Amino acid sequence: MSALRLVLAVTACVLAPAASTARDLPRGTFLLAGDVFPAVQDGTISPVFAHVRTGGDRLDWTFFTVFQPNEDICRDLGRCRSFVPALGHRVAWDDDGTLRVLETRRDLGADMTVTYPANDGPHVLAAISGLLDGGRLALTAEGGRIEQRGRRSAGRTVDLLPATLDQAESALAYALMFNRSIAELDYCVMRRVLGYMADPAPTPAMTRALAAARYAAELRRLQGIAGYWTETPEDPAAAAERAAAVRRLNVFSRAVAVPVQPIAEAEAAGTPVPDAALAAAIEAALAPERDAGDARRRALAEEVAGQWQDAAVAYLRTAARAVAVPMRGADLRQAVCADAALGD
Repeated sequence: MSALRLVLAVTACVLAPAASTARDLPRGTFLLAGDVFPAVQDGTISPVFAHVRTGGDRLDWTFFTVFQPNEDICRDLGRCRSFVPALGHRVAWDDDGTLRVLETRRDLGADMTVTYPANDGPHVLAAISGLLDGGRLALTAEGGRIEQRGRRSAGRTVDLLPATLDQAESALAYALMFNRSIAELDYCVMRRVLGYMADPAPTPAMTRALAAARYAAELRRLQGIAGYWTETPEDPAAAAERAAAVRRLNVFSRAVAVPVQPIAEAEAAGTPVPDAALAAAIEAALAPERDAGDARRRALAEEVAGQWQDAAVAYLRTAARAVAVPMRGADLRQAVCADAALGD
């Protein structure tokens, strides 16, 4: 080989880019928290949440929203499910953390829209794909984050919080108790509640918050089923499901239909109402159900008073403390972001 050819060969070896090596994604399920959907921020679409299952070279996405679908939404908008598994990606995850989207699969069908058929593609699915491609991912089974590197979003980060779908739904139901938008709260309540769920030694305050979240999630689940149909459905199985959900929702709602204002005033004054007194108020609220001639209503009242009483007490306590915060002249957003359980 001539000297010139040798120099050129060596130069080519030096200048050639090193081959990028891809690694497997850890297996886990995560909720995205952060400024994921610009269309939510500007009010184009209703608040939507993205949940992802990771593993190998796969990212599989499920979406859900604050507003649950009902029969009218299903008929008019095509949004018929609470959780929509609408998107999948095959990716390469390079050693430096860079993600490269190799394949995108969209699973939206006529009865599986996330928010509104015309909005899902550009405002939901494209937003996720744009977040990923070229983004830098740091991820373990305990969570992680994506640093966005697109022209318009460089430097923004989106966190991945470890959560099953049920856990994400419970955290959302708890956050909605404070009557603030998730964007306003910057996911802080959901972050903390998911942290409580993962804590191996939760404090009594954490345990109370998780009990309240459990009750709020059950109410939200029942509202979704009971409110889906504007009229009794013709299908016998669907009609039976709706009737059972309505009965259960009525009893669960009655149990916590206790005036919150005096409980909040006691909290604000530093003389909180004892748990035993809250339990007694719940028992009194359930008395009409126990006295009803319908055995199913009586059984539901017994279930709430037994299996769900601690959760109902926690739900009332949390609702009262949320009202008490501004009574003390404090800012509710700052309070719940600092301590989602609102006290000991």
